[in-house]
Amino acid sequence: MSREAVAAGLLDECCWIFAKTMPKNPHYYTLRRTWKDEDFVDTVFLIREIGIKQVFRGKEYIIWNSNGYFYWTMGAPVNLNGKPHTILINRKKAEYKSGYDIIAKTYESLFHNLLYEAESVDAVRLTEYSGRVLDVGCGTGLFLEHAIPEDYVGIDISSGMLKKLKDLHPAYAEDVINVSMADYYGCGFDTVIALFGSASYLSPDDIKKAISSLNDGGRYFFMFYKDDYHPITYEKTGVSVGNCHSMFAEIPNDKSVIDWFGNYTIVSGVKNG
Repeated sequence: MSREAVAAGLLDECCWIFAKTMPKNPHYYTLRRTWKDEDFVDTVFLIREIGIKQVFRGKEYIIWNSNGYFYWTMGAPVNLNGKPHTILINRKKAEYKSGYDIIAKTYESLFHNLLYEAESVDAVRLTEYSGRVLDVGCGTGLFLEHAIPEDYVGIDISSGMLKKLKDLHPAYAEDVINVSMADYYGCGFDTVIALFGSASYLSPDDIKKAISSLNDGGRYFFMFYKDDYHPITYEKTGVSVGNCHSMFAEIPNDKSVIDWFGNYTIVSGVKNG
């Protein structure tokens, strides 16, 4: 497990307290004394090493995005004169902007026909999903329309699409995260999927990261737009992607199966299989 994944797991599991004295900047904090000290120190150093600089109210902070939140400390030394000096880590919900927010309420109507329904059923069947599933670019929950995963995590950068998913599939409302693949550090999955063009919006590093989140023997299933396909969502959202063949370089092709499905190219395989 990577250092980032370890830190993300610790931050997900620790105790968070609402900062009542700052209602105009709603956020939470976790106290060093509630942590194993070496874990706290390692996490603070990681935030400061790989985070990005951001200015808030005229002051510069180092921010690290992870699993739907961004984290920061106040910049003081971790220890001073041999005693703990940085004693807390702050967090706040991350905010992502997406063209898909614009069409979230009407997205389902764009594809409401018998052909699309049949394609959806077939695509979900082809995933051969099992165990713990990561649904990358889960949108409004197409996968959940045709599957009942035993353990599910859906991620998407569009908060509007996730709101619609929660309305349609309330049983999974706590299992979806507004986060990009680049900022997601979950692991231990048995299946990773990116359906109906969602894979086309991922970078090569995202693809590599998604596969690395699998357990050994876990299955990946990515659906890319064909290069000659121009989906209606390009016009509706203002978001489009270019040639997707460069993505395949990050996939272990000797262990992958490349197939064609309507307007999509499917790349699937097994990690270390």
